[in-house]
Amino acid sequence: MSTIRSPIVPIKPNEDSLNIHRALRGLIYDAGAIIDILAYRNAVQRSQIIVVYKNMFEEDLCKVIKSKLHFHFKKAVLMWMRDPFERDARILRKALRANRSSQRSYVLAEVFSTKSSDDLLSTAKSYHSLYKRSLQTDIEASLSGSCQKMCKKYIMQLFMQYLVRNKSHAVDLEQHVAEEKANMLHKLVSTDINETSLIETLTSDDPRQLCRVLDAYKSMYGRDISEVFEENSKKGNTEFCKTVGIIFRCLSCSENYFAKVLYKSMKGTGTDDDTLIRIIVTHAETDLAHIKAAFVQRYKVSLSSMIRSDTTYKYRKFLLALVGEDS
Repeated sequence: MSTIRSPIVPIKPNEDSLNIHRALRGLIYDAGAIIDILAYRNAVQRSQIIVVYKNMFEEDLCKVIKSKLHFHFKKAVLMWMRDPFERDARILRKALRANRSSQRSYVLAEVFSTKSSDDLLSTAKSYHSLYKRSLQTDIEASLSGSCQKMCKKYIMQLFMQYLVRNKSHAVDLEQHVAEEKANMLHKLVSTDINETSLIETLTSDDPRQLCRVLDAYKSMYGRDISEVFEENSKKGNTEFCKTVGIIFRCLSCSENYFAKVLYKSMKGTGTDDDTLIRIIVTHAETDLAHIKAAFVQRYKVSLSSMIRSDTTYKYRKFLLALVGEDS
């Protein structure tokens, strides 16, 4: 469920473009005006603004924003203005270039496990258009040069299979089929993990179908399968198990997973602003309302109140506009 509150009255892209142009003019930009427009427009409306702005002023709005805005406010607004597939492509590119291998795997797990085959294909096309490189090639290059060669091999195979899996988006699973697959999954994880078979299981179904399997698993065996992987990550193939555990958590109860990620990004001294921006921006138009509810239920404090205490000025105002009012 989205947290974006678009105006009730019809949007006029020409007016929005003119007002944004005025707000960005001069040495000191009007952050309030920018937030009051862009934070309250959905993806289609923002796309229209970009096109109209280009026609009216012969400038790329994203390039103007990049040159005028600063720091975390600039990062957040720019990410918000991107086409969703371009946005995911940029997120993947940044993750693949991260210094920490776990950061690479975990961000890829979040993106790949929650997207349909069509979405991943569109993201891969955007990636190639932006960087003139294949997403598959960069995944292979990023995940191959490690001392944990076998672990990396399986993680790489996992994400490569996501990119080439067959489309299966239309058909829901019958309950007995979901239970059969859940039983197979239980056999795969109850003893020594067979990574190859597990990768095939994870990538053979659409996310919605796999959710049915995970629900059946929990009903049949009385526990969430992500708990099994948390235990396994302490025994052996740590990064692979943690990566698969993230995939399972994203599929079975994504709001709880992302609530935890948001909390950790602001907990304690300092703020992981890249993570905070990424989660807020990418979920604002889909399921951020559910994440907010899970956040307050789990941590007894609202997401908005933590953002207020951890961020400042226009950056804070923009994030709060995306998050929406506390219910």
